[in-house]
Amino acid sequence: MRKYYVDNLRWITVLLVVLYHVIYMYNGVSTAGVIGSFHEMQYQDALQYILYPWFMVILFIVSGMSSRYYLEEHTINEFIASRTRKLLVPSTLGLFVFHWTVGYFNMAISNAFDTFPNTTPKVILYLIMAVSGTGVLWYIQMLWIFSLGLVLIRKFETGKLYNICKKANSIILIALGISIWGAAQVFNTPIIPVYRFGIRSDIG
Repeated sequence: MRKYYVDNLRWITVLLVVLYHVIYMYNGVSTAGVIGSFHEMQYQDALQYILYPWFMVILFIVSGMSSRYYLEEHTINEFIASRTRKLLVPSTLGLFVFHWTVGYFNMAISNAFDTFPNTTPKVILYLIMAVSGTGVLWYIQMLWIFSLGLVLIRKFETGKLYNICKKANSIILIALGISIWGAAQVFNTPIIPVYRFGIRSDIG
C-alpha cells in the first residue's frame, strides 16, 4: 500500500533543497564556485543554516523507508533492476550529457580554467568539467550504491538487524548521529566536494 506521507516528505524536502541551492548561489559567506552576494545584508542566507543540518538526512531516511516498503512486495532482483534504471542510468547520463555544463559554469566563475595549460587535451577538460558538475547527482549515485549495500545486508541478516534496530533507544540514536558526523570529517572529497559520506561541517 502506498504511503502518501512518505511521498509528501519527499517532494517537500526536494523543494527545500532547490530553494537552498538557489540562495546558496548568491550567499554572502562562501564565494568559491558561486556568484556571490548582491547586498550587504542578506537575511535569506539564514535559511541555509536552518535547512542544511537536516534536509539531506531526511532524504536518505525517506529513501531507506521507500526501499524497505518496496522490498516487502518485490524480489531482490526486481529491486536492483528498479534502482539501476531509476538511479544509476539517469545520473550517469545526466553527468556526461548535461552536467558538464554545470562544471563549466563552476570552473568559469572560479577562474579554474586559468590554472590549466593551453595544451590540456579537450577530453581531459571535459572529464574535469563533468566531475566538477556532479552537483546534486552525488545523492542519486550514492543512493544507488547504498541500495546495493542494502541488498547484501538483507541477504545475510535475514531480518535480525531490523528487529534489533526497533529496540534502539535515544542514546544509541545519538551515538549513530555522532558517527555520521564523524564520517563527514573523513570521507568527503577534499578538492572537489561532490561526494558527502555523512554531514559536512561547512555550508555548501
